[in-house]
Formats: sequence, C-alpha cells, structure tokens
Amino acid sequence: MVNHRDELMRLLSMSPAELIRYQMLDEMGLTEESLKNLPYEERMKIEEMIEEEIERQLGSKEGIGDIAAQIL
Repeated sequence: MVNHRDELMRLLSMSPAELIRYQMLDEMGLTEESLKNLPYEERMKIEEMIEEEIERQLGSKEGIGDIAAQIL
C-alpha cells in the first residue's frame, strides 16, 4: 500500500532536476529500477533525453552529471 504522505514528502525533498527526471520517467511508465533493466543503448537514449530536458528547463548542465551518477 502506498503511503501518500511519504510519497509527497519524497517528492518535496527532490531537487528541481530530480523532479524533472522523476516526472519524465513516470510519463514513460518507467521507474529507476525498470530503467536500469533496459538494454544499455535504450537506457542511454532515455538518459540523454532526460539530460536535455533538465538543461532546457533549468538552463544549465551544472549538477546533471552528479544526479545521474547518484541514481545510476
């Protein structure tokens, strides 16, 4: 059973880049776990799309590599 309060707190604690990543994966029907299980090339295409969207929305590449490294 999903604890909605815990989920809300988790979302509120995310950085803007982490939230963008979470939203994009959710829109694709993916989780971090399912993304890790994709074939390497497919996973890298998705990671690139996420990185581009973060850069588009936040206007900077700063911290993107750090976030990806933490998640991967």
